[in-house]
Parts: sequence; C-alpha cells; structure tokens
Amino acid sequence: MLKTFFSKFLLPSIVKSAKYLLDINYKEKASQKSDSDLVIGYSASKIVETLKPDEKEVFFSTIRLYFTIAVVWLIETTNTVSSEMLRSTLFLLDKTLKNTELSAVIGSQSHISKIFSIISSVHYLMKCLQQNKNSLSQPVPPENPSLTAEQCQARKACIHMIEMIGWLEQTTDYQTDIPEHLFNPLKSVIRGLARLPLVNSFARTPPILWSIGWNPEFSGNLKTIIPPPPGEYLQDRDVLKQFIYRINLLGWISRQQFEETWMALLGVLSATPVDDIDGKEEDQERIRTSCLAVKSITSLLLQTLLLPQPGNPQNSYFLIQPRDKPLAFQHTKCGKKLMCVRLPIHTALQKLLRFERLEEQILNVNTERTATSGSYSLSQVSLEYLNAAAGLIEDNEDLDGSASSNSSPLSTSVGGIASFQLREQCLTAMGLDIHSCLHFLLDLYSQWLSPQTCPYTPLTLLTEVTKSVVALSDIFMEKTQFEWMLDTFLEVQRIHPAEDEVIAQYLIFGICKAAAVLGIEQDILDKLKKLLELSLRSTYLPTKISTLHGLLYLLEQGGGDESFPLLPTATEYILKHLDAADSLKPCNDNEDHILILWAVTFYIMENFQEEISEEEFSQKIYQICLNVCGNSEECVSSAVYLTVLHGLERLLVAEILTGKEANVLLKLTVERIRTGTPVFSMAALGFFLSCMYIGKSTNMWSNELVPDISKTSDRSHTTGKQMDTEFLLVAMERVTTLFDRIKKAYPFEAEIVCEILPGFLMEFFPVQEILNKIITEFLSSQQPHPQLMAKVIFEVFQYLHKQSQEEVIHEWVLLSLSNFMQRSPLSMAIWSLSCFFVSATRNYWLQALFPHIQNRMGIMEEQDRVLFCIAGVNFRDQLQNEEQKQAYFNTIQSVALPHTPYADLLSCL
Repeated sequence: MLKTFFSKFLLPSIVKSAKYLLDINYKEKASQKSDSDLVIGYSASKIVETLKPDEKEVFFSTIRLYFTIAVVWLIETTNTVSSEMLRSTLFLLDKTLKNTELSAVIGSQSHISKIFSIISSVHYLMKCLQQNKNSLSQPVPPENPSLTAEQCQARKACIHMIEMIGWLEQTTDYQTDIPEHLFNPLKSVIRGLARLPLVNSFARTPPILWSIGWNPEFSGNLKTIIPPPPGEYLQDRDVLKQFIYRINLLGWISRQQFEETWMALLGVLSATPVDDIDGKEEDQERIRTSCLAVKSITSLLLQTLLLPQPGNPQNSYFLIQPRDKPLAFQHTKCGKKLMCVRLPIHTALQKLLRFERLEEQILNVNTERTATSGSYSLSQVSLEYLNAAAGLIEDNEDLDGSASSNSSPLSTSVGGIASFQLREQCLTAMGLDIHSCLHFLLDLYSQWLSPQTCPYTPLTLLTEVTKSVVALSDIFMEKTQFEWMLDTFLEVQRIHPAEDEVIAQYLIFGICKAAAVLGIEQDILDKLKKLLELSLRSTYLPTKISTLHGLLYLLEQGGGDESFPLLPTATEYILKHLDAADSLKPCNDNEDHILILWAVTFYIMENFQEEISEEEFSQKIYQICLNVCGNSEECVSSAVYLTVLHGLERLLVAEILTGKEANVLLKLTVERIRTGTPVFSMAALGFFLSCMYIGKSTNMWSNELVPDISKTSDRSHTTGKQMDTEFLLVAMERVTTLFDRIKKAYPFEAEIVCEILPGFLMEFFPVQEILNKIITEFLSSQQPHPQLMAKVIFEVFQYLHKQSQEEVIHEWVLLSLSNFMQRSPLSMAIWSLSCFFVSATRNYWLQALFPHIQNRMGIMEEQDRVLFCIAGVNFRDQLQNEEQKQAYFNTIQSVALPHTPYADLLSCL
C-alpha cells in the first residue's frame, strides 16, 4: 500500500513541485497547469520563501538529488516507472548540475555522501535503460586494501563514472535504443556529474591506461585525485583518442587543469617528426598521433569561446556573433511589438527543429544557420568581432549592433565589440592566458608551414594544421596574427599542388578572412578575384562552400571600391546555381552549399542595393524566391524554405521589398499557414506577422488595397474611411486563416497560435470585430481546442479592463448569454459560462481561479456548480445599469429548470 501511494501520488507531486521551483517563469506559465499542479507549485514556492538565501541553494540541490534516488528506489521495488517521471527526474538533475551555484553546493565536502548516492543512482538508471545489452565494464585501477570505508565508497563512485563515460564513448545518439528524450538528458547528467571535483580527474583519465600498468599517485582526502596522463603515454594513439574524447566532453574545471592539458598535448606535438620521415610505419603512426593532437589542442583553445563559462560545455555554448545587425525597424515601438509576438513562434520552431540551443535572436542570425543547429561553422563570428579582437576598432566606437531596449527579445543581440569584451571578462575571471598559448602554437605551426619546410611536412599533418589555423583565427587577438595567416596561406597556396582540393578549401577561406580583417589592397584584390573565380569553378563541393563563406567576410567590409569588383563574380555564380533544379530540394551533401549560397544572395540584396540596382539580379532572385515559397512541400526541403523565408523577412523589415512584392509573398504564406505541415506553417506564420506589422507601420498595403488613392485629388475623410474598410476586410480575411489553422493544428501548434492571438488582434482590429470573432470561435462545435480559445477570450478581456472598457465587456456578455446556454451537454455550457464570467470580472481573486476553471472542461461536480454561482453573482454585481441587471436576471430565469446549475444561480441572485 505504501509503495502504491508513493508511486501514484506522492512522487509525481514532488517531481512536479520541483519543476515549478526550477521554472523562473512559473507565474507566467501558471495558466497552462492543472489545478493540482498549481497547488503543488504554490506550496513548494511557499516553503522556499521561508528559507534564507544561503539555505535555498542547499535546499534546491538536496531535494532534487533525492528525487533521483527516490525514482531508483521505485524501480528497484516495483520494477516500473513512467517515462514522463523518468524524463522529469533527469531534467531536474540536469538543470541542477548546469547551475553553477547549485553544482558547487553538490560538489562540496559536506555533500560527499549525496554524491556517492546520486552517481550510484544514475549508474543504475543507465543500466536499466539499456537493459544490460552492452557491457559497462572498463579497465579500472587495482584494488587498494589500505583504503578506508569512505575512500572505498569514493573509489566505487569513480569506477561508476569511468563506466558511464566509457558507455557514452561507445554509444552515439543514433546507435542507442534509448529514446532521444531520455538519452539526451542522461548524457548531460553524466557529463555534469563527471565535472564534480570528487570524480573529475578519474573521469578525464583514459581507461586504457589502467590496463597497460599505469600506477599514478592518488591524492586528496578520499584518494580520488590523480595527475594527468604523462606525455609518453599520450604518444600512444589509442590513449590519445580516449583522452581527446574526455577533454571534448568535459572541458576543464580550473585554470590549472587547462594548463596541464595544454602542456600534455603540446608535448605530443613537440615530438612530431618532420624532416626525418622515411616512410616507416612507426613514423607514420607518430604523424597520425600528431594530427590527433592538433585536433585536440585546437578544440581545447576553441572551448575558450564557450560562454558564459569558458571550458564548461555543460552549461555554456559557443559564442556566435552574426554578421547581420538589427534593423532600424526593430528598434521602433511597432518593431518591438512584432519581436515580442514573433518570439513564441520562433522558439516553437526551434524546438520542432530540435535545436539544442534556443536563440532569442529572431532576425539577427546568420541566414545559413536558420534551419540548422550546427555546433560550429566557418562563419562563427562576424568581421566586426574579429576587428575588435585584433584591436582595429576602438572600444568607445558606436555599437551599432547592440539592442536598444531590454524589453525586447532583441536584448540578446549585442554587437561584435560587446561580445568580444564579454568574452575577455570571462577569460580574465578564470585567469587564462590565451595570448601566450596562441603565440606558442603559431610559432610551432610556422615551422611546419614555412616555404622551406612545407614541401616536406607530411600531407595529413599539413592539412590538419591549415584547418587548425582557420579555426583558431576566431580567437586571434592581434593584427599581426591575421597578417601571418594571410602571408602564410598565400605562400602555401603558391607552392602547394593545386590539385589538392582538401587543403585548398581551408586556404581560400583563410585568405579571404584575413584579407577582410586587414583591408583589401589593390595587389591583394587582383589575387583574391582570381582565387575566388578559380575556387568557385572547383568540382569539390567543400571548396565552393568555404569560398562562399570567405566571400561573405569580404562583403562584410561594406560597399565601395573594395567589395564592388567582387560582386559580378558572386552574382553570376548565384544565378547559375540557384536556378538549378536541385536547389529546391538538394541532397544532404549539397544542402550546405545551397544554404550558404542563399546567405550570400540575401546579404548582397540587403547591403548592396545601389551596386546591383541597374541589374536584373534582384528581379531574378525574387522570382526564384516565389518558386521556393509557392512549390509544394514535396518539392522544397524545409531547410531551404526556412532559409529563404528568413532572408525575405529581413528584406521586408528593411523595407527593401515593395508593397506589391510583399503582398504576393503574403498570399503564398497565408496558403502555407492553412495547409502546411507544422514546420512550414510556423515559419509562414512568422512571415505573415512581419508583413502585418510592417504594413501597419509603413502604410505598405494602402496602395495595394486602393490603387488609385494617390491619383485622387479629393483626399477626403470618406476616401480614408473607404481605405480603412478595405484594409479591415482584407486583414480579417487573412486572420481567419489563423483560426482555421487552430482547428486543424496539433495541440502544441494551436497553443502557440492562441498565445500570440490576443495581442495581435488588439493591435490591428476594432474591439467589436475581435469579440465577435473569438466568441464565435469559442462557441463553435467544430472547435477542437475550446480551452485555448477560452484563454484567448480571457486575455482579450484583460486588455479591455486595462483600457477601462468594462461597458463593452458587459454588453457582449449579455448579448452572448443565450448562445452560451444553448451549448450541449449542460456541463459544457456551465463550463463555458464560468470561463466567460471569470474573464469578464475585475475581481483579482476570481481571475486567479481562471487556470483552475479552464482545466475543468466537461466536468460538473459540486465545486463546479459553486464556482459557476460565485462567478455569475459577481458578474451581476458589476453591472452598473439596472436594465442590464434585469435583462441578465430574465435570461437566467428562462433556463432555470429545477435541479440545474441555472436554478442554483437564480437562487443566489
């Protein structure tokens, strides 16, 4: 009995309460929770309010650890647990470990026993999830009989971590039978636990070392701290592979650990033979090992781009500084409203696309990244960021890429200078000296890339070093480093065989990137033009892709003599390849090429209008865009569609598209909203909203709706009124599409559309039109989501309350009463009226009950009848007009049959 009570009632409630404690937006999201969930969340929050600030961290961390232990106990005793409960438990633990303050509490000496328990619990969960299909055994250090009981427990926890990291190393996202919604948080939890100081050094150690007799000195109170692997062991490629995997997975937890890792990998590189290679197998093996070391040391340094905590892949993401800056409209009042309405759709679309990192930047992302969530790309940071890092921009220069208001979702869109300063602050706080690391590494690379040595440097190492320089250029800190890259790459390109396309892709990109930072001089410009034309004619697709990325860096310098000579080459290549048949639905290999091609296209259209104004380029591109937007989903890949729509939306917001062009696109997106799959429909909805807000702000649609208005000499009030009526009719016809989509959408889609509807409707339509539409939709028997429509009515009424338009609310409630009472069954009518009355009230206590009432659709128990009476009486009391009160009484009396809720209400009036 106790197990049943615990598993069915107590544990789920505890997990829910913890999720609400974790959710900083709990109050805002409360309307989406059930009544029992609200009570749980409220009770839990009240407990926290009684704690002191320093006690809260201990409370949070402790209670969430116990959830995991409780779930394991449940599995052990009942052999069953719901997938949702398991997901919630892993979610809680993951969020706890990602929080710097909470993970510090867990990792402290006072919580050692809890660490033992939680590692054991997660280890058990992992075995259960994989159903013991794969062996978890890994080489472990020999037993030590002199260890104390607590030290033995600590050693056991370390061995569990070794096994879990080893399992992750052998298991990819695509090779596991564990569902993705469980595998991803489990992997993150394992990584978070492995970063705890107690087990971290064990977790970073390649297990293969234990099998080849390595016997380090164990230190620390619990004998769990071991030194990094010696350099001679890392010369073994198998050992190095395991070490690299753990570095990339776990990062580092201190400056000392970073420096130890850096020195260990540098030791491998320093032992690389170059001038005495004679083809022996052992020499070839050392070269392969050195290539691995180059990859690893590059990855180590790039982890300094992780923010907010460099070196911590658990709670940080690689800095991304987009080339596109916020548009002027986004800083206007209307623009900020648009961004706020667009944000829920943007976030939902990213979740649909399974983005690991949810970006709030809506229009200010690199176009080629719109539909892909790649972790790192060639255009990771903008030219402005690189100039700031190289000291080519003064710190006090205007940050034109910065947001203008913290109240807008644009607040996360900071300029390149600000991004660089933020990273510098983070590195300074950790005490890292990346400057010296780069100097030392580039000096070593110079030896391998110099004209004297380059012909003798093994090809695999030469390629890997070139690739490393390109990646590390994102963290260059001096102008001289870009000068070195430009000179070195030009020299390598001159003496290296042109047939080597693999290295050519890195050389052309590095040359373009360095030239963009340093400024293009005439002698370099001629070389660049020839190199670009040659690379774009390559048959090797990666070379074309890297060339287009490099071209974008050159175009970022802006219009003028430097960039204009490169435009004909770019536009000719764009028209040739975007018009190809495979550009709409490219294969996987070709998709990256098409996406970066669209990025170049839209960047030119937005930033080089004057240079291309006399050409047919813009019109041809517009026709191709229409083809993409108008084709069926079977003919267009979602990535291409999203990329094109993103680029068009920027052109729209930048007011580069004409009203006529935007109107044609709007019609296509309206049709896509109505008939498209969720990804296509959501993307089209975002473009639709931008069209509406831009049209209102710039009066874009006026000439489309009334073509002869500019020719009319009598600009009377009547003409303006006619135009307003025309606009209203067309706009209402378009917005009807949203209500149609709600009826056929999946629940999550309908929830997003209903979330943005109230604010959108109040922005564009008269109150009478809005109320008529939403009440009709709410009462429609064809409406599959009445709960969501009830929330729309509630939000609209809240807006009217703020505008002191209670009289309008009262009139519409009285007018609609009879229609509400005709709903069947009776429970549905009572529920609808209860929602209606509570929405109409100004009483804060009743308004707070709306989420509870909203979730009781179709239920008519005693509490529902009582709430109906309370809400009905409250509405009567708010009526100021005696005639209205009498009309209300008469309407209730006409349906007050004995023993019905109407009779109960009538007796209370």
